[in-house]
Amino acid sequence: MSEKDKRFARVVIGIPVDNIFDYLIPEPLIGKIKIGMRVLVPLGKSRAVGYVVGLSDKTVVNETREIHEILDEEPALNYSLLRLTKWIADYYLSTWGMAIKTALPSFLNLVKESKRRKALKYQGIRESEDQGSPHSLSFSPTGAESNALKKIEEGLNKGGFRMFLLHIRPGIRKREIYMDAISRIKEKGVIVLVPEISLTHELITSLRLRFGSTVSVLHSGLSERERLSEWRRLHKGDAWMVIGVRSAVFAPLRKVGLIIVDEEQDQSYKQEDGIKYNVRDVAIMRGKIEGATVILGSATPSIESFYNARKGRYQYIDLTEGHPGPLISLVDTSKERAVLSEKLRQEISERLRRKEKILLLLNRRGYSPFLLCRECGYTPRCPNCSITLTYHKVLRRGKELSGPVLHCHYCNHRTAPPLTCPDCGGINISFIGAGTERVEEEIRKLYPDVNLLRIERDLTGRRSTAQKISVQDADIILGTQMILKEYNLSPVTLGGIIWADRDLHNPDFRSAEKTFQLIAQLAGRVGTGDVIIQTSNPDNYSLRCAKDLDYTEFYMEEMRLRKELKYPPFSRLIRIIFKCGREEVLLKMAPDLKRIINRLMGYGSGFKSLDILGPAPANPYKLKGNFRWHLIVKGNDIPSLHKFTSDLIKMVKERKYKGIRSDVDVDPVKMV
Repeated sequence: MSEKDKRFARVVIGIPVDNIFDYLIPEPLIGKIKIGMRVLVPLGKSRAVGYVVGLSDKTVVNETREIHEILDEEPALNYSLLRLTKWIADYYLSTWGMAIKTALPSFLNLVKESKRRKALKYQGIRESEDQGSPHSLSFSPTGAESNALKKIEEGLNKGGFRMFLLHIRPGIRKREIYMDAISRIKEKGVIVLVPEISLTHELITSLRLRFGSTVSVLHSGLSERERLSEWRRLHKGDAWMVIGVRSAVFAPLRKVGLIIVDEEQDQSYKQEDGIKYNVRDVAIMRGKIEGATVILGSATPSIESFYNARKGRYQYIDLTEGHPGPLISLVDTSKERAVLSEKLRQEISERLRRKEKILLLLNRRGYSPFLLCRECGYTPRCPNCSITLTYHKVLRRGKELSGPVLHCHYCNHRTAPPLTCPDCGGINISFIGAGTERVEEEIRKLYPDVNLLRIERDLTGRRSTAQKISVQDADIILGTQMILKEYNLSPVTLGGIIWADRDLHNPDFRSAEKTFQLIAQLAGRVGTGDVIIQTSNPDNYSLRCAKDLDYTEFYMEEMRLRKELKYPPFSRLIRIIFKCGREEVLLKMAPDLKRIINRLMGYGSGFKSLDILGPAPANPYKLKGNFRWHLIVKGNDIPSLHKFTSDLIKMVKERKYKGIRSDVDVDPVKMV
């Protein structure tokens, strides 16, 4: 029987139920429905958008309901994207329907007919963007760049799935290397991924100048209509290249020949809501499915990627030699009380005298991390989260700036700071610790005439401020790590990290790696100037290696520790969080959870190779109104990890604890 004569469609729906539903194809629609199409189907007493993943001439279901409507003229998902979403569902322990829903623009998942019709009607391309026409740009590569281009060209010519890791030092023109590789792709599509929206603007301009209107853009900074329009351009074949953040990895290109993941180590690639997929890993899997070349680029590769390169799984291209880099100094602040050390103050004064730029970083927003009553020890805490409230003198609320205010950076709770202690009535309330706002105040006291620009989301909102920074005549630029993700900062000759120990104090096995990457990224911005790192722990190996920008030495030390503790890349991790708005329910479940784990780990279970950390209260214990317990599952056998996690969650659900929900994070990048 041909596909045109099949009477039943196999449909998945974007709900957390791992079922494939059989629906009867009504007579008028027989022969019109194709695999990959969206259809409107009945689900219970309502209707839902479903995705056709198969066709059949028979079903084991006694009574099947009819499909209401076809929503596409052509399939929304091709075979490669169906395979990719199925892999995502299986690997990240979700459902196929949820994975497909994640891969499509939100407008294409609408059920209400008026909104759906409105979405389908919108076809326009944004007029504000100058799409341009292709231009040939001259590029004379250096010896190292030429060698990299040759290796990539050889891989592209051989065809098939290939992996490259570009280890790139400052000064290497990686954008030109990327564009040269793109220019060698014939009759196939290209996906270029960056970790932050703020990084797309200059790259889009360069790509459109080189390749014209065939370049599309997909990221959350676009409106829903703009994203749908760009998606349709790609789906129709009007564009063959896409640049974007997470959602761009699902671009509906008909055939992909090249995928570039820039700054592959960046944790922004990890989706924290819904299905917790890692875009880098999804890009690699799409490359395998499509038979495409995948290029990972980074100045500080993730430990896992560098490990894969050393094992020969990726072709390693070393572009780190020959660049002197800045002079990096570690300043021990354990005996200094000032926010800015004497060494940093001296260097700032000298740069200001020479009218040179200064870039200072502190990954701590606000004025002070918390307030403390010196008379009774009271500290204002968030009612929804088990953390202290951050004090801001000025904070953005919508388009307006207001303050002073106590603010929770997790749930956005805000309240006025107390004038007297609500517990004892005391008036001796102190600001404990320093955030960027307080550092700004200190700098203005020391240098009252300086032109200081502070950049952070509490002031600028979510949109990039790169364009604003480039036109400011700032002497000192101060902010959080987000500054390093802006491309067109003015050149600086002095960089400083106010408190380098922040990540090192977190209970996260990646804390040393994050610290090394932060310092290396700042060093890349400073060029051949000076970098001052303030720390109370100057003997820490990540800081010592960062001082010399010695990635290999850091990698070796980090690998020794991870091997000893069985952390990635020597194992795989799954983090499971159980949460509930009622603490008593969660505490009642906790002993039962331990019994379930012991039962699963019992003799003959097949899970003996796994290590279980926990269960224990998560940090923070209360988050956005939910109390939380978590556990970490470690092991090397992925099927065993998956089965243990699925069995555990199933057995907890069978206990029917009211209000308890679970979150599963496969390959977590955050442990708190």
